Amino acid sequence: MFSRKLAILGVCLGMFGCGGGDLPQLTSVSLNDPVIEARLGQNVEYVEAPSVPGFPKSESVLDDFLIRGDEAAIRSHAWSAWDSMTATAPSGLPTMLTWYTNAEIFGEGTIATPRLFLPTILTGPEDNFGNGDPPTEINFYNQAYRTHVRAQNYEWRETLQFLQGLGQTNVADFPSDAIAVKTVWFPVRHDGLTAFPVWDDELTRPREWGTGIGKLVDSGYFGPLTPEQQDEYKSHERDGNEWGTFARVVAVDPTSQRSGTAQVRFFDPQDLSYQTDANREAAIVPLQSFYTLRLSDAATVESLNEGVMGQMVRRFWGRSLTEQDSLALVAVHITTRETENWVWATFWWHDGPPQPDRPAFPGPFQNFRMAATLSADLPAAEDGGPNVTFNPYLEAGFAEGTVSNCMGCHQRAGWTAAGPQSVMPVHRGTITDGDPAFDGLLRTHFLWSLVFRPRPQQPATPPLPPDDHVPEP
Repeated sequence: MFSRKLAILGVCLGMFGCGGGDLPQLTSVSLNDPVIEARLGQNVEYVEAPSVPGFPKSESVLDDFLIRGDEAAIRSHAWSAWDSMTATAPSGLPTMLTWYTNAEIFGEGTIATPRLFLPTILTGPEDNFGNGDPPTEINFYNQAYRTHVRAQNYEWRETLQFLQGLGQTNVADFPSDAIAVKTVWFPVRHDGLTAFPVWDDELTRPREWGTGIGKLVDSGYFGPLTPEQQDEYKSHERDGNEWGTFARVVAVDPTSQRSGTAQVRFFDPQDLSYQTDANREAAIVPLQSFYTLRLSDAATVESLNEGVMGQMVRRFWGRSLTEQDSLALVAVHITTRETENWVWATFWWHDGPPQPDRPAFPGPFQNFRMAATLSADLPAAEDGGPNVTFNPYLEAGFAEGTVSNCMGCHQRAGWTAAGPQSVMPVHRGTITDGDPAFDGLLRTHFLWSLVFRPRPQQPATPPLPPDDHVPEP
C-alpha cells in the first residue's frame, strides 16, 4: 500500500517538478489594458449585488436543477452569481468587496462614516507552511447576512453557548438573500517578478496526505490499518497538496512589458519540509491579468510582515512587504442562501484556456475557473463517488482535499458544549444525522464564520483554541 503511494509521489514529482513541458499562456489580456486595483484606505460605500440574468434564482428552480442532475444549469447559475458580485460599484471596487467585514459584523458593529476600505486581512503565523491554510484571506458578508446575525445576537459566543445549553440543534435560518464570501490573495512585488503557483489538476503528493489525515485514520476512513500503517499515515499531516507544492508557477510582471519565460525561485515541491527552494521555469504573465489590492496602509503592511506572508516574502524577495506592493486576488468562495442547503460556488485564477461554459467577463475576472454544487453527493463525481467541488487554494492541503466538497466540510459547522466544533475530519459525502459529530451540536446553518468569528462579551472569557484551517464562509 505505502510503496504504491511513494511510487506515485516519485512519478508526480518527476513529471511536474521544476520545469519542462508546455506552459499555458494567457490569450485574453492586452498589454494595453490598465491594471485594475483597489487601495487600502479608499472610500467605499456598501452596494447590493445587482440582479442579472440567471441570478438570483428561486429555491424551487435550483432544487429542480439538482433533481434533474443538470450540472450545466448549476454551473450557469454560478457564473451568473460571479457576474453579479464582480460588477463594478461606484467606488470602483467589485460589488462583493464593498460588503461588510468581520469587524463590522462580529465586532462593535458600528459602520464608520465615511466608510474606508480597511478589511482585516487574515494570515497565519510564521512557520505555518504545510498546515493547509491559504496564503491570506479576507471575508465579506452582505447586508442580509449582517442584519440576521445582529438581530439574533450571534455576534456573541455566549449566545451560541446559551442555545447549545438549551439543547437547541439549529440556529435560526438565514434569509434567502444572505451571502457570504471568502477571498484569497497572494503577494505581488512592485519591483520584480513574483512566482505564483498555478493549479493544473496535478497532484505532487498522494491525495490522502494533508491536514486532518490523523482524524481520518482514527475515524476508520481508510479502513483497518496496522499500528505501523496508522503511524505512517499520520506522519503526513503537513504534507498535503497545498499551494506551496503546486507543480507549476507563473512569473507575475508588474511592468507588464515582458513576455516569454523566466526563472523564478519558489518552494521545492520535492522537499516535504518546505525548507528548500528551487529555480522554476515560469511563463511571464502581466499584472493586469489579476485584480489587485495596493497595500497602501502602513499598519496593515506591518501586520502582514509579522505573519507567514511576511516570512514568505522575505524568503523569496529578499526584503519585507512595503506599501508599494500589492495583493492579487487568486481565489473566491461564494455561498448564497438561495436554497435551504445554500449554493456553493468557488473560483480560482488560471492562465490557461477558459472552461468551455465560461461567459465573457470584463478585465481580470475573466481569468478564473469555477466549480459549483448544491449537494454534498450529487451529481456524482467521475469516479462514481460523492460530488467533488473544492478550491485548490483552500482545500488542496487537506487530506483527501482534492476530492472534497464544500458541503462535506460545512455540514460539520456548529457549536459544542466545549466551544467550536472541529473542522476535521472532512469526510466525502453527506454525514448522516446519527453521526457522533452531531451529538449535542448547535448547528450553524453550514457557516463556519458563525462559529469562529463571534467574540466574548466578557474580557475574562477564556480564549478559544486557535481557529486554523477554518474554511469560511
